[in-house]
Parts: sequence; C-alpha cells; structure tokens
Amino acid sequence: MEIAQLYYPIYLLIVTLFSIQVYGKYNKRINPILGMQKRGLDGECLILMFFMILFIGLRPVSGRYFGDMGNYVASYHAFYENVPFVFNPLAENLLWDNWWALWGSMCLGTETFFLLSAAIYFVCTYIACRKWFPNDTFIAYLFFLAAFSTFSYTTNGCKAGNAAALFLVAMAYRDKLYVCIPFLLLSLGIHHSMKLPIVAFILASLFKNPKMYLMAWGICLLLSLAHITWFQVLFAQISADNGDAHGANYLLGSDTNGWGGKSGFRYDFVLYSAMPVWVGYYAVFKKKIKSLNYNFILNVYTILNSVWMLCMYAEFTNRIAYLSWFMYPFVLIYPLVCENWGIQKYRTLSKIMLYHLGFTLFMQIIYY
Repeated sequence: MEIAQLYYPIYLLIVTLFSIQVYGKYNKRINPILGMQKRGLDGECLILMFFMILFIGLRPVSGRYFGDMGNYVASYHAFYENVPFVFNPLAENLLWDNWWALWGSMCLGTETFFLLSAAIYFVCTYIACRKWFPNDTFIAYLFFLAAFSTFSYTTNGCKAGNAAALFLVAMAYRDKLYVCIPFLLLSLGIHHSMKLPIVAFILASLFKNPKMYLMAWGICLLLSLAHITWFQVLFAQISADNGDAHGANYLLGSDTNGWGGKSGFRYDFVLYSAMPVWVGYYAVFKKKIKSLNYNFILNVYTILNSVWMLCMYAEFTNRIAYLSWFMYPFVLIYPLVCENWGIQKYRTLSKIMLYHLGFTLFMQIIYY
C-alpha cells in the first residue's frame, strides 16, 4: 500500500476528531444576549493550520492519488529544471507559470514548491476565516477543511486552490481596497479561471439584492433540468474567442484523459450546491436578515453556482462547480455565526457542522 493512499483517510480522521471536539463545545453553548464571546480556540486553530501545511505540503508525489501533482512534477523536470528563466508576459496563468519557471531555473525542487503552495492555501483561508469570523475562527476553519472539495484542491488542483484562497482574502477585505484589489489580481495571475469569480464580485458589488440572484438560481436549475445546453456552448465560444482553449475544452471537449468522473445531470452536486442557497433563502425571506456582508457573499456564490448549472453537462463539471464551491463553507455558516439566528444558534451551527462533514464522509467512503 502506498503512503499516498492513506493521506485522504488520515486527513478525514483528523478533521473528524477536531470537529467532534468543537461540536461538544458549541452544542452546550447558549447564545449570549450581549455581544459575542471569545471562544478561546485560536491556538488550536493555528496548530491545525500549521499541521495541514506540513502534512499536505510534504506529501509524496503521486499522480494516482493526487491527480495533477504528477503532471506538475513531470513538467518541472522536463521543461523548467535548470533552464534559464525568461519572463513570459503571454503565459496563460501569468504568475503561476512564471513562478513555476523561476522555481525550476533556481533548481529549488518540487517539494519546496508544494510546501509553499500548501502554505498559501491554508494560510489565506485562515486569514479569511479570521476576518469574517473573529470570534468563531476555529469552527469556520473546520467547515472549510471538512468541505467536499477542500482536500482535492490542495493536492490535485492546487493551482485553482491557491487562486481561490487568494480570492477569499479579497472578498473578506473588500472594505479595504488596498488589500482587496491586489489579492484579486494575484488570484487571477495564479489561475485564469478566476475571471468569472471577479466578474461575479463586481456584479454583487453593483447589484446587491439577493432575492434577484436567488430567483435566477432557480431559473438556471430549471434550465439545467430541461437539458438546455445553449449557454454552455455560448460560454465555450466566449472562452475560445478570448484565447482560453482550456476553458472551452472543459465545456465542450469529450477527451477526459482518464478523468473517470460522471457527466450528465448531477443530482448529487445539485443537492450539495443547494444547501447554502436554501440557507440563504431562509435567512433572507424568513429570518429577514439584512446584512451587506452576508448578501455580498451569498450573491457571489449564487452567481457562480448558477453559471455552473448552465454548464452542468460539461465533462469537467466538477472543475466548473469548484468556482462556487470554494466559498461554500462560508456562505453556509455566515448567517448562523454573524447574524441573529435565535437562542439555539450555536447548537444549530454545531449540528450543521456534523451534517456538512457527514456529507463529505459519505461521498468518500460510500458513494465513490
């Protein structure tokens, strides 16, 4: 048995043990009447963050269990190692591709590169959690670690994962443009697919009514159920016209190179994606929660997930879905943590954390 084969089970075990511990603390907590209370779990959260950086960053090379990691290593040795660095202003991913080439020219090795990549992923997400949930950082971080796509996008799609983590920092600091704008540009430089989240960021900043986006999400779901793929073809054409051949191939290509995923209408993905939307509907229409921060996060997620549903029949549907899923945990818990959800809000939050983790465990152990 390869060591790499044990990585995801060990990862899930660690996240489960920490989640059970935090569940016990939150399930006994009564909602404070006057303000928020400091949880006293910051030290544990930092320890877990540094452990994940080392655990994931120093993982063994395996294309079988870590997907694109094998391709990264092969390309490093074949094209970049000990090759003089020349900055390429036309690179598809301006920062990532040039960073990769510079790293190879200096012969710094893939091990240190993946360690730094893991640090970007886990530290940036911690920063976003700390900004959004200053009194509940640990449980928010556990929601992130337990999410269905988190492990995959720090081991397989680490380029997209790094870009997403940088984008989360930009979202969290959108009130400070001197922080927000550089991180938006960094995320785009790491992965060109962040063009769509940036467009969603701008739309959600200009048009702030969440009811409009929730209704649009419902319409997109009906269009997807009806197997209408006109938008998928349109988005592929737009990608091709803008020089994004990979994006166009994700939408229309049939050569999955042994991807092994499922295509067609993804009931499992829809049910998973719908949870933050349902919470958003309940928060906006039933609880009458009015929060500019929550509306913004919800609106960005809803826009991106709506686009995915219009492209659900693409072969690489999981990669398109990730453009909304990377913010999934934070959309899910924001109204529970930061808004008035009632006297039992912490107990509700702790139960949702277990359901959230349970879905990931079910998908990994039983469904797949």
